[in-house]
Amino acid sequence: MELENESIDESGSSGERYLCREFCDGSIMLAIGTEDENLEFEAKRVKNGMAYHINGKAEEVVFGIAWATDYEGTDDVRVWFAADPTVYFKTESEK
Repeated sequence: MELENESIDESGSSGERYLCREFCDGSIMLAIGTEDENLEFEAKRVKNGMAYHINGKAEEVVFGIAWATDYEGTDDVRVWFAADPTVYFKTESEK
């Protein structure tokens, strides 16, 4: 199986230091989010999800996945926030 890794940067709803790829099908929304602007890895949106390029010695790549089966449209931001690992994840050095 060959994965499509062509960047599709115009999709998703990213925030400050947060990169998100969203998939919507009617009332179902799935989001994959990761920390952006990280020196250890580079993330980019691709057609079927997210791709990561490790820039050296990354000990961990943190990402979040969230979904809703009752998605209510563009004003419904629950999944976007839930997939943001920078909101709830702390590394050992940050604890």
